[in-house]
Amino acid sequence: MGTSALLEPGAKDVRNPLIVGMFRRVGLSEQAGTGISAIFGDWRRRGRVPPEIVNDIASYRFRLSLLAKQLLSERQLLFQAALGLHLSDLEASALAILCGQGQVTLPEFRASLGIGSADLLPLLDRLEIQILAAKSDRPDGVCYALSEHLRERWPLSEGAVGAAPSLVSDRCPGSTSLVSDQAASKPAQKAPVKPGRQLDHLTDDQYRLLAACDTPRRLTELIELLGVKHRTQFRSFHLRPLLDGGLLQLQFPDKPRHPSQRYSVTAFGAEIVARRLKAEGSDR
Repeated sequence: MGTSALLEPGAKDVRNPLIVGMFRRVGLSEQAGTGISAIFGDWRRRGRVPPEIVNDIASYRFRLSLLAKQLLSERQLLFQAALGLHLSDLEASALAILCGQGQVTLPEFRASLGIGSADLLPLLDRLEIQILAAKSDRPDGVCYALSEHLRERWPLSEGAVGAAPSLVSDRCPGSTSLVSDQAASKPAQKAPVKPGRQLDHLTDDQYRLLAACDTPRRLTELIELLGVKHRTQFRSFHLRPLLDGGLLQLQFPDKPRHPSQRYSVTAFGAEIVARRLKAEGSDR
């Protein structure tokens, strides 16, 4: 059975009819062909990265791995904020999936996002228009990969996207992978990328600034909050990375030295603060 068929609804080829019959008799298998989709759906609702499947056809070996990693992690939010993106929740999730995988097929996207083709195809088209995703054709269908220029920016500590496996792979001993990690892209075009050093983590002081800026704050208030004596040092090491990273915004962006200038958190910054507060509350 091909990779795409594993994620499609409907009956599948049965490798061991006796085991299948036993599960059905005890009521653990109600509808054939829905088990993998149900697993993907449950993991999606938990906010995790999609499960990974290895389907070793030749040796009759099947493995489904559930990874305890958040799909929209803080690092992923920082990455998207630095690009200056304004994506819907589904678009942000789709981009995060592309960051974690070499190539993703349409059935994999449908299972991972829980939407049908009528909603999925326009979503992927929007990512293509913004030069965030690149589409290519494979013998088993259309697939998508992260655009080449974004693969250069995605933090290496999360893993090299170009070398990452597909969500689902067919393996045969002694053969090469059927999934190529190189997808056609549009190297001549570049998505608008905000300048500045890209944040891949927040210091404790930067997080304190974000949390304080849920209400617009003056520069003097923020300096006092951290107890920093040198204004230039404060701007360089604490404030500027948050501005360049799309986590803080100016009340008067066209006039940086406006006498009434204040700093407030962006939607990305607010999301990061909310996630940390939730995590801290669950640890108590």
